[in-house]
Amino acid sequence: MPSPDDRRGRILTTASYFASVGLIGLVGGSVGPTLAPLAAQTGVELSTIGVALSARSFGYLIGAVGAGRRIERRNAHRGIAVALLGAGIALALVPIARSLGSLLPIMVAMGCMLATLDVGTNTLLLRRYGEGAAPYLNALHFSYGLGALAAPFLVAAVATPTAPLSWTYWMLAVVPVPVAFVLFRVPPPPRQSPAGQHADAPAARISALPTAISFLYGGAEAVFTSWLYTFVNSHAGASAATNVSGASWAAFSLFRLVGVVIARRVTPSRILLVDYAASLLFVVPLLVLPGVGWAMWIGAAGVCAAIASIYPTTMILFNRGRTPSAQFVSTIIVASCLGSMTFPWLTGRLLSVSGPMAVPAVTAGLLIVAFAGTLGYLAQQRKQGTTSDDRRA
Repeated sequence: MPSPDDRRGRILTTASYFASVGLIGLVGGSVGPTLAPLAAQTGVELSTIGVALSARSFGYLIGAVGAGRRIERRNAHRGIAVALLGAGIALALVPIARSLGSLLPIMVAMGCMLATLDVGTNTLLLRRYGEGAAPYLNALHFSYGLGALAAPFLVAAVATPTAPLSWTYWMLAVVPVPVAFVLFRVPPPPRQSPAGQHADAPAARISALPTAISFLYGGAEAVFTSWLYTFVNSHAGASAATNVSGASWAAFSLFRLVGVVIARRVTPSRILLVDYAASLLFVVPLLVLPGVGWAMWIGAAGVCAAIASIYPTTMILFNRGRTPSAQFVSTIIVASCLGSMTFPWLTGRLLSVSGPMAVPAVTAGLLIVAFAGTLGYLAQQRKQGTTSDDRRA
């Protein structure tokens, strides 16, 4: 039975992981509303300042590639704490950048730090809770959505006519400091091999199938959420697009929270079967009845509700029967990032050829292939005896 100190340390570290990922959501949700003042500050057009978002995404990709090695080679909590402080410094420097050339390196560095938080927290939650990590991982990803949801309200509350940008970023820069202080003082969870796995087994071996599934699913989620507004707007106008998009994001956040409860009672394989089947069912009204109001509402909100728990549940599934490895988690996150960058761009090209129907069509196609890959992965794991439906998450 764990001592009170052990329980206190577990609560502190888990809360710190949630706060770290919440910071990623806060930063992501805050940059959009501050793009106009950023453009004015750096002396560029609003259409040009969007490259800052690309710079942050590029930094995130670079950071995710190297984060696994950094987390494995050093005290993991210190690595995350340094990344938190690095993100805070980058945030504090944003209002000081007076040109686009000085802003872009800051955004790249910020992306690198946030990617380290992403890889590190996912890995350490898996190490901390092992086979019981599913609800915690769902809660971790819910905290990202919570941060992104709170960001616009924070920007509106903090920004003033005299300092619309500086105070927002400087307040965000303070957020990581107490979390970093906690992680500097608390030791990270040890690496432990799952029951039945030999110490010298290739637990962290990275196979092509999980990488491909993550690439495809990351693309499907990004295509649908990025282009949903455009799809609805083309059929029902801007007002309906705003309402449907808002309802869809609300459904996504709500069902990510619901996933915390479900993950305590249902195995990852069963959750994924239901999630994929439901998402494909709900995309049908968007394909068959794209101009009908109720079909857009039910289809869009239903798809977002169905896919809400796929990513964290997939992360749990891929790590079952193996020692949680930061290098493996890093690879999954990199694949998902690449998918979320590649397929929305391709869909944008298709819009000019086939029109807005490319959005649900590409989403459905990617979900079908990702679902097929997941079924193949489950069959593979059952053959190897590392996954069974009667094991709880």
